[in-house]
Amino acid sequence: MSTIVHAPFMDLNPGALDPLVRDVSLFRYQQTLDVAATLGASLVVFHPGYDRWRYAGQRRLWIEQSLKFWPPLLKRAEQLKIRMALENIFEEEPTSLVDLVSEVDSDWLGHCFDTGHWNLFGKIALTEWLTALGPRLFHLHLHDNFGDRDAHLPIGEGEIDFPLLFDWLSRYPGHPTLTLEAHSPELLLRSLSAAVDLISGGTPKRQP
Repeated sequence: MSTIVHAPFMDLNPGALDPLVRDVSLFRYQQTLDVAATLGASLVVFHPGYDRWRYAGQRRLWIEQSLKFWPPLLKRAEQLKIRMALENIFEEEPTSLVDLVSEVDSDWLGHCFDTGHWNLFGKIALTEWLTALGPRLFHLHLHDNFGDRDAHLPIGEGEIDFPLLFDWLSRYPGHPTLTLEAHSPELLLRSLSAAVDLISGGTPKRQP
């Protein structure tokens, strides 16, 4: 079993136009890598920071700043043997994340696909999004919702098609790790039970 660390994200933005915001973000992320190394983690998940509404759709502007931000962290991550993954948050489609990861072009930087965020904000089909991430899909955050809020429901208790997701994963040539993003022990156990059913080829049982 692998230890996964989630980096802080409130007020931070690796693609920020303000250099002071980028400096603070870099400092916090460097601290995160140090903590991850102490914990023996194999992966750290980061929020990328892009929101098309805040950036008036100027995706390329954000990418250019991000390309300056990640190389120093990746050098440290390689020394520590810790991979890093960018998680989809407000993205409606994966182009910004795919372009950034492709242009950085490091074996130590990949993607974290979050099912709940995709269902809230994504405008393209689940399998189309996953396929776009290609071989650099490192990790998945699994939780459910009904498309109205980030409810973090157990797998199978919202509207996301998890049988489709697990069928796609069964044919994916890589081996991404998974996190069940539950907010209580009870919800975690329900999500774990559903995940076991899906991995074994069954259908998750809905809670009454």
